[in-house]
Amino acid sequence: MSTKEKLMMTSNQKKQILRVVEDKLIKLNPSRTGAQTVLKKGKELQVKFGEIFSELLHPILKLISEGESIILDSEDGTKTLAKAKDLFSWIDSDFNNYGTDQKGAPTKETALQVYEMNEDATFSKMFGSLDSDLTKFCLTQAQIKQFVKRHKNWLRGEGYGTFFLFESNNQFFVAYVDVHSDDALEVSVHRFENSNVWSADDRHQVVVP
Repeated sequence: MSTKEKLMMTSNQKKQILRVVEDKLIKLNPSRTGAQTVLKKGKELQVKFGEIFSELLHPILKLISEGESIILDSEDGTKTLAKAKDLFSWIDSDFNNYGTDQKGAPTKETALQVYEMNEDATFSKMFGSLDSDLTKFCLTQAQIKQFVKRHKNWLRGEGYGTFFLFESNNQFFVAYVDVHSDDALEVSVHRFENSNVWSADDRHQVVVP
C-alpha cells in the first residue's frame, strides 16, 4: 500500500484493520488468561496504530516543494550567519552568545526540500517527524545564507518564518529567517531543545537537505 493510499484511509477502514490485528492475536493464545492478556495487548496496539494513522493523515510537516528543483552550489563553509550583515537587516546577538559563530565543513552541491507546518509542534517533534537522525537535516550556516540569497521565493513571507537546522559545537540549533512586508530579512537563532510550541496556523516553513 502506497503512502498516498494510506492517507486516503477512512476511519472505518482503520478500525477494521485494528479489529483484524486483535482477532489474530487472540487466536495465537486462546486460553482465558492468555486471551485477556492478548486483548490488553490488542488495545495497546490500537492506540499505537491510531497514533501512526493520525500522523499519516495529519503529518506535522507537509512537503510543498515536491517536483521542484532547489539546488545549492558547493560551499567552502567559511560564511556564518552572525557575520551576514550584507544579507540581513537584523541579526540575533545570540548567534554570538551561543557560540555559533564558527566555520562549517565544506559541502558539495545539495538538493533541498521545503515543508510547511501542518500541526503545532516543538522543534524536536517537527524535525523528529522526518527521521530520528537529525544530522540528515542539518545545513551549514553557509548553505543557509546561500538559500536565503538565491531562493528567497521559497521563504515564508507575511512576517512569518522559515526554519533551518544546523549544528555547532556538537549542539543543534535552529535558524529562523523572517521576511517582512518591505522585503527586509531578519535572522534569529534558537536552541533545538527549546520547548516552545510553534503554531501551524502561521504555516512556518522548514528547509532540509
